[in-house]
Amino acid sequence: MHHGEVSREDHGCQENTANEGRGNALHVGHGTPLHRRAGPYPRVLSEIACLQQLLARHRITPQPGDAKGEQLLNLKRVTVAIIIAVFLQLSLGHGQAGNSAQQTVPPSTLVLNTITPAAGTLLSKETVIIANLSYDVKDFENGRYAILAQFETKKGKITTDGDFPNEDYPELTQATGQLNFSFPMKHIWRHKEVKRPFVMWFYLMKWKDRSSGTRVAMVGPVEFQAQ
Repeated sequence: MHHGEVSREDHGCQENTANEGRGNALHVGHGTPLHRRAGPYPRVLSEIACLQQLLARHRITPQPGDAKGEQLLNLKRVTVAIIIAVFLQLSLGHGQAGNSAQQTVPPSTLVLNTITPAAGTLLSKETVIIANLSYDVKDFENGRYAILAQFETKKGKITTDGDFPNEDYPELTQATGQLNFSFPMKHIWRHKEVKRPFVMWFYLMKWKDRSSGTRVAMVGPVEFQAQ
């Protein structure tokens, strides 16, 4: 029998009678993963109905004082309860996993491969930082994405690039790639709000318009000493 297929009798119920005299074995087939759109777990309800039908078909009614009959009845009840509990757990778990997989979208990424000078280096106003970065953009649109360099300021979470020209930022022309990015330290050297030692970040930005955008990925921090 292939995975996902089930053998059914009596509207989805199957009974194995090969072990007559030692009790009836109940078989519950594993169907396809559940999806919330299909309603309140119809396959689970169907399997429970099957078990109830089989239990009713072979009902054990012990006579007064029949200890063996009582034991068989209790054993059958426990067996059915365990089967239902296990099947519910497996089926609901598969359904939730399927829904989660459908809803998960991998994020965009930005990776710092190398940076020169190395982190911790003493920088001067004439220093030019060169970073090699890899990026992977989801739902890419040409002309909407760029990579920025930012430095932490004394104002908490606010960062700045000083007076670095916007037109010098590398605009991405493809969804995945690698590039070298240069940042001359002269653009932030005279800005008193910039923290020292320097703390540098790289942002992958999606532009809404020419003056505003949303950060979709980031990498850092990289710290440098200041003269």
